[in-house]
Amino acid sequence: MENGRRACAAMGTAHDGDDCMARMKPYVAAMLAMCLMIIGNGCTMRIGQKAPGAIGVIDVDGTTTSVRPGGDAEAETRAPKTPKPEATPDPNVGLPLQPTLSPDADASAGTTPDPNVGLPLYPTPDPNKPMVALTFDDGPSKNTTRILDVLEQYGARATFFVVGTQLEKFQEITKRASELGCEIGNHTYNHKNLTKISPDEIQEQINSLNALILTATGKEVTLARLPYGAGIKDKTVKANVPYPLIMWTIDTLDWSTRDTESTLKAIRQEVKDGSIILMHDLYEATAAAAETIVPELIAQGYQLVTVSEMFAAKGIPLEAGNYYRNAFGQ
Repeated sequence: MENGRRACAAMGTAHDGDDCMARMKPYVAAMLAMCLMIIGNGCTMRIGQKAPGAIGVIDVDGTTTSVRPGGDAEAETRAPKTPKPEATPDPNVGLPLQPTLSPDADASAGTTPDPNVGLPLYPTPDPNKPMVALTFDDGPSKNTTRILDVLEQYGARATFFVVGTQLEKFQEITKRASELGCEIGNHTYNHKNLTKISPDEIQEQINSLNALILTATGKEVTLARLPYGAGIKDKTVKANVPYPLIMWTIDTLDWSTRDTESTLKAIRQEVKDGSIILMHDLYEATAAAAETIVPELIAQGYQLVTVSEMFAAKGIPLEAGNYYRNAFGQ
């Protein structure tokens, strides 16, 4: 009320307070409406404080507007307030001090590069050291797993001449052999004597097994061993089996004796650098012999490699239609 009387005096009127205040209502209402329209921008209203004779003051963003009795307005400007900059949220607030990799994250990220990347999966045989090729026919079988276990344990490799009827039952074993660096050769689909069947039948025996091997290993066949060793000089057989024909240096006769010690004796008596050793991975006695002879030969300084690796290391080419009993060289 006191502020109202001072405002009336500023207007130069001698009316009583009630009459003066009644006449001020339109001005006050107008100023209140203006404030309400901009109240979100810091609007304030102060009566009778800024300019002499002013009825009201509206302060918006640093500009003071005085409304005088005649209804005119004049603006007086003062230094604008400098708004405080909004702080940018720290994206690391609340995160762990060290990043945690999810199970699916690339475990290699930020690690030291592997010096073996780009190198062959398996060591190349040293041509200056002795080597032999262990070969196993007629599998795979459940006993092949024991042979693969010992080969893997000692970093050795062998060549498996498989037959189709067995491969169909033990595809995963053949796949594992291939993944360990062993060589998979063709020993026909069901072990027929190729000298006693027609050319079409020979091709069926070879091609059907090739398809099974490719499915199991993802690799093409490069070697063959003829059942019973029959047909290595037969023109019809050689014309229909377009691979190098691998024979053997040492026949352990394990298929006949089924005796571990007899198999070991045959190898120990005849083994030499470049030998191809014949065994059959159908038998428990042969698996037991492999578990003994693999570490034994390695201890003697032999490298246990595949047929193809041995011939390559010796510099002896393997050619389709030719047969090979050893890699002794000249």
